[in-house]
Amino acid sequence: MSEGSYFVDHKRGEIMELRAHLQNRKLDKDPKAKRDVIKKVIAYMTLGIDVSSLFSQMIMATNTNDLVQKKMVYLYLCTYAASKPDLTLLAVNTLQRDCRDDDPMIRGLALRSLCSLRVANLVEYVMTPIRNGLTDNSAYVRKTAVMGVAKLYSVAPSILKDSDLVDILYNIIKDKDTLVVINAIHALNEILVDEGGMAVNTKIIHHLLNRLHTFNEWGQMVILELVSRYKPTGPKAKDEIYDIMNLLEDRLRHSNSALVLATAKVFLKLTAKIQHVNREVYKRIKTPLLTLISNPNHAIAYPVVSHVQLLILKNPGVFADSYKHFFCRYNDPICVKEIKVKCLANLANDSNAQDILSELSEYITDVDVEIARLSIRSIGKIAVECESAMEQAIYHLLTFLDMNQDYIIAETSVCIKMMLRKYPDQYHDVLDKLKNIMRNVEETDGKCAVLWILGEYGDKFIEAPYILEQYIDAYDEEQSSDVKLEMLSATMKLFFKKAPEVQKMLGRLLQSAINDTTKVDVRDRSVFYYRLLKFDPKKAEKIVNCPKISVNSFVDPTEYDLTDKIFNEFNTLSVIYKKPAELFITQEVPELSSDEEDDEEEEEGDHEEEQEEEEENEQPAQEDDGDDIKQQDAAQEQNAPAMDPVGDMLGMAVGSDAGSGSAPMMRLKPTPQCTSKVFQRLWKSIGDRVETVSKTLVSAETAQTLEQLVNDANFKTMASNAKGRKWKFYFYAQENENESLHFVECVVDLEALTLKVTVKGQTDLYQDVGQFFMYSINSLLAT
Repeated sequence: MSEGSYFVDHKRGEIMELRAHLQNRKLDKDPKAKRDVIKKVIAYMTLGIDVSSLFSQMIMATNTNDLVQKKMVYLYLCTYAASKPDLTLLAVNTLQRDCRDDDPMIRGLALRSLCSLRVANLVEYVMTPIRNGLTDNSAYVRKTAVMGVAKLYSVAPSILKDSDLVDILYNIIKDKDTLVVINAIHALNEILVDEGGMAVNTKIIHHLLNRLHTFNEWGQMVILELVSRYKPTGPKAKDEIYDIMNLLEDRLRHSNSALVLATAKVFLKLTAKIQHVNREVYKRIKTPLLTLISNPNHAIAYPVVSHVQLLILKNPGVFADSYKHFFCRYNDPICVKEIKVKCLANLANDSNAQDILSELSEYITDVDVEIARLSIRSIGKIAVECESAMEQAIYHLLTFLDMNQDYIIAETSVCIKMMLRKYPDQYHDVLDKLKNIMRNVEETDGKCAVLWILGEYGDKFIEAPYILEQYIDAYDEEQSSDVKLEMLSATMKLFFKKAPEVQKMLGRLLQSAINDTTKVDVRDRSVFYYRLLKFDPKKAEKIVNCPKISVNSFVDPTEYDLTDKIFNEFNTLSVIYKKPAELFITQEVPELSSDEEDDEEEEEGDHEEEQEEEEENEQPAQEDDGDDIKQQDAAQEQNAPAMDPVGDMLGMAVGSDAGSGSAPMMRLKPTPQCTSKVFQRLWKSIGDRVETVSKTLVSAETAQTLEQLVNDANFKTMASNAKGRKWKFYFYAQENENESLHFVECVVDLEALTLKVTVKGQTDLYQDVGQFFMYSINSLLAT
């Protein structure tokens, strides 16, 4: 029978035939035939066919001296042990016997399989083989036993921590075999993850550093990661830091880029609080990193240049004289080009800005549109941050306006707007060239930039009102709210500078905006301007045309904090993803098993039946009191104050309370703070402030927008999962006053068009939060 035939889908009745073969005692005398039968079982299992019914027969097959057959049977047992925990107990004796075999390969195989069963009631049978394996003469068996400790932690963490196995793992760090040591470090980091990983001290670090050259490259990286967490203390701390750096000096010249970055991380961490040494460290690691950037293998060059970009953000002066290393090559992939262009913008200073601007201007014609856009933005950034290069940057930007490309004109307009905000008096040369293309801008950002310039500098050239009129005439065709809002602001500003030409335009624009019910924010802004003009035009002019303050930096201050967080996670994926690990490594909130969900649904059904019975019992009393309630409602309607129609249009609810159809008053923070660990801990611990609501959806199509609607209401997504037509979301929100957290589980069934919402909160406002959540998705619910 050929190897490929094992993976051919056969008829269902063949499993019964396999059982018969496995039970055939004559087959025990023919090892090759027995092996072929077991191969077929494994092939079926690989195809996804359920062969768990052969569990008893496969356990009997463990009694063999054939190593290949043992491997296959142990693989089968590890796969189905969780579903057959009682029968698995029958295989324990065989596995324990094999753990005492003379052949180290069989001892290791048996120990690995025994630890891979992951059945909680078998833990007591695993402890002794693991202890024996940790002191075995064979390095392979010791390595397997170390990993078995980590597997045991996933099954019974409390039992493991109560035992002395953690202390034994610390002692194994002195093992003569390097692979055993590395596996022990990995196991300790996994077991002690809640404590920040394996504990490090001077003795451990010195021992590992002295043996560093005996480990392979990846083992050295594990050790260097430990060293980066080590903080020397005492009167000789500086001398110890210098000794460690001298010992690792040659690692910076290694051909493995990961090892170079790991060494750089150690140097930067050790000298973080010694400023003058830290500056020298930057200079020392610069040359190796620049060499790796030139690596023809782009898979190596990209992570290295990403780390260099982070170092430039922290200390741009060190790399400023090596700016030519960041010039793009013809064969660089887009991802590398993008980072290099950003690095050039950050490296620009008075001495190199001219060369960098000339280089960036060459990338405008790049075949990739995003690189061209980024190059224009980089030129604008250099003009804002390097005053000596402003004139040349303006020259390059104005030449770009001659190119008949929409995206180039739009990006250039945005950059010119940024420069005018930084240098308000530098408008003379710009306006003469810019006014010729103002009518041809197509992109949203470009239109907003042009409209801003028209509002601020419209009195400097006579064509401004007529250019603005063209935008106003096309108001109904415009889809972007940003453009419409900027159009309102620009027209108001220009009205106070050129009233005769703009007065009728402003009237038409305000009328169109007030009647625009599709853009609520635009409508509110137009009503605000109308009322402002009606109240006092002079005060309106002071508000709209107030003195402008020069903007010195366009960098969000939170970006500095983000950079610091990423820098603390140097030599990890955080640098590649440009975000801290907590934002992309999440522990999925545990889902209820099918049995628990059924029990919960039954409890809810019983609870609903009880409520229905109570309502039936209370119904006669409610009918008797119906006349009194109607009289009270009528009295409340008479005493209610009149609603101001304009106030209501502005969302101020003047002279009235929020009715049953209005939004619940709930103030949530727009940027709530909650990590996945905090979410998981609080979700499990909160048991008294819980509310569950079930609703019917209008349609499966409208349900597609659920997450967006909820996010817009300041409920942020922690995790989501989709299984076929069933969705599950976990959201979190934070109160604006006391920063208390509230959590929402949302289960959507698109087949049944049902929605189940569970709300949990830290305060008694969890019910208000639940009402606000339901209001935010009211458009998706059936009435």
